[in-house]
Amino acid sequence: MHFQKKYKVKGILRRIEIKAISLDTDQHVRNTLAYIPKNAMDNGSSVYEYPWTGFRAMFSGISDPEDTRPVSQLSFREKVTIMHTGDKLTGVDWLLDSQDHLLPSSFCDKEYLEQAFNHDAAFFLRLVGGVNSAQMKHELEEKPYQMQSDSEYYKTVNELCKKWFMTEIPDLSEAQKIRILPYLFRTTKTTERQLARIVGMTPMRISEVLQRKEFC
Repeated sequence: MHFQKKYKVKGILRRIEIKAISLDTDQHVRNTLAYIPKNAMDNGSSVYEYPWTGFRAMFSGISDPEDTRPVSQLSFREKVTIMHTGDKLTGVDWLLDSQDHLLPSSFCDKEYLEQAFNHDAAFFLRLVGGVNSAQMKHELEEKPYQMQSDSEYYKTVNELCKKWFMTEIPDLSEAQKIRILPYLFRTTKTTERQLARIVGMTPMRISEVLQRKEFC
């Protein structure tokens, strides 16, 4: 929904499930940013040569070439061949070089990424080399998609309630429940029935809350 709204495209992204992960500390943000290029290293590639990440734009100091073209101007056949999609790319401001490779600086906010590491390339590379890949894989790729038992999930939700509202689940107001439900549904593997059992609302009411337009 975020992608469709941002780029004003229509259609259904099929056979995928997306969870939004909350990065609530500077350390968590840095570890996550470092984990992505660490995947490249773990697979025998250089951080700066790995073609599927914007991290090649970080600390490079290299200006973009002059002979570029936007993906929004590709023909249908070119989109299929180069971008492997037939979707509309109108408004997508990514750029291709003369060899039809995506320019990392066109889709990567390198200023944000660099400031996260105090504009220090050595700081970034040290963290990339030292990040615990197994731990980050669990936190970012596995945990959000693992269904918890009701007792485990109650603890997870209760901790979040204490953090958000400084109160526990039994003391939540109706407004607080409505506020936290969409977040839980988007960030954890759960169901409307499990949410109903945990927060003490009916499945029908849970469904109504999750379908409200302001949460879409």
